[in-house]
Amino acid sequence: MPDRHAPKTCPNGPKFGKAAALGAVLGLTMLLGGCGETEPDTVKAALVISGGPILTMEGDTPSYAEAVLVRDGKIAFVGSEAEAKRQAGSGAELKDLAGKVMLPGFIDPHSHFMDSLTMSDRVNVSAPPVGPASTPDEIVAVLRNPL
Repeated sequence: MPDRHAPKTCPNGPKFGKAAALGAVLGLTMLLGGCGETEPDTVKAALVISGGPILTMEGDTPSYAEAVLVRDGKIAFVGSEAEAKRQAGSGAELKDLAGKVMLPGFIDPHSHFMDSLTMSDRVNVSAPPVGPASTPDEIVAVLRNPL
């Protein structure tokens, strides 16, 4: 009777399952994939946006600018169109707002937009700025006259 604890030998070498072989190839590919040279970052041309009111919201009251200069994806200058074009240089891309208003970017990192569809037939008794009710009496008034 053969010894169950004796090391097993494979006459044709070790055999691996297909999954193990595929895992080894993928792992090696991932490991060696980072060894090559990478392409240098491309330099983006400057972008000058002008041709309409540009609301900056700088300070306590709204203010407007003539132009915005964007370089490498970031706002580099806000002010006169002439100065934005001067700072941008001759190769800049020009974006004409054609009289449309440019507003500051609003980012909502936590939104329940889909809930707005289910809430369309409900009475809003939320506090400002979401709703009109700040006191219990205001909540009752909204419930009595929902529209």
